[in-house]
Amino acid sequence: MTAYSVGSVDAALKLLLLLDAQGRVRVSDAASFLGVAPSTAHRLLGTLRDHGFVEQDGGSREYLLGPTIVRLGLAALARVNIRDVARPHIERLSEETAETVHVGVLRGPKILFVDSVESTRALRVSSRMGALMWAHCTSLGKAVLAQLPPGELRQLFPREALPTLTQRSTSTRTRLTTELRAVRARGYAVNRGEGEEGVGSVGVAIHDTHGRPVAGISTAAPLPRLGKERVVELARLTLATAKAIGAALPPDGGAAAVDNFIR
Repeated sequence: MTAYSVGSVDAALKLLLLLDAQGRVRVSDAASFLGVAPSTAHRLLGTLRDHGFVEQDGGSREYLLGPTIVRLGLAALARVNIRDVARPHIERLSEETAETVHVGVLRGPKILFVDSVESTRALRVSSRMGALMWAHCTSLGKAVLAQLPPGELRQLFPREALPTLTQRSTSTRTRLTTELRAVRARGYAVNRGEGEEGVGSVGVAIHDTHGRPVAGISTAAPLPRLGKERVVELARLTLATAKAIGAALPPDGGAAAVDNFIR
């Protein structure tokens, strides 16, 4: 393989990591990030687009991650040990609450939803399996972020301004830090329309046998069904389920079970 080929692959992979961290980039952003001419960045993004790794917004002309990334992620889910451990527990929680339950793991500043059990109700939250969402816009993500050291949180979110998904999304790191302090105090996170309009959830971190946060679980429902008493009830049941999943992880540490499918 030539030096040029290696350099091109390296640049393309860096662009994918940049997209994973920022969500959307322009050609000028990519060129500045890589330290190359805009024409070179445009060719790299065009090649990634041709293979479905990125796609271009028709209105803003910005680039974002494409369907190939999701497809590869779903293919990797076949090796997810934590899914095998968590599945019977989230099925039981979904049946007990009659709501949709998700399991996710942190990937950079985002949450990858690795499994889901949908509610059987007519009005329900749909499965997010395979989706990547900003962690701070989900209860599951906030529950996991709340367990991280301050320095690691700053690495994930180096800027004060945070990307948002709805008008209710947390938009600054300062506000997020305050919210995460409250999450740690009560043991669970609550989301009310921050990731999707009209959808709410209660999220809890899953710890392995060494006490490390390796994943998260959330119980999601339409906002009209999430009154204060219902939130408390869902939090109690979701906390119990997260504890049961953590206890069932391999004794060598749940981090290994997660690493198996995010490599």
